[in-house]
Amino acid sequence: MTEAEMNELATREKKCEAAPPWESQVPPLEETLRIPHEDNEVIESMDDVRAEPHFKEKNILIWRPHIYFI
Repeated sequence: MTEAEMNELATREKKCEAAPPWESQVPPLEETLRIPHEDNEVIESMDDVRAEPHFKEKNILIWRPHIYFI
């Protein structure tokens, strides 16, 4: 990508996907699922600010996504 393309991309509104309607009916996991980050670091606590809130609702600990597909 050129610098101009990168600058244009940075100014675009980011629109995240929404969960499908049936997702709200899925209960949380009984046992916490901890998904490692790219460097194998694992979030150990629901209080960790890096944990993605929507996944925490399902008892899953994963880093907040940081990739956008446009």
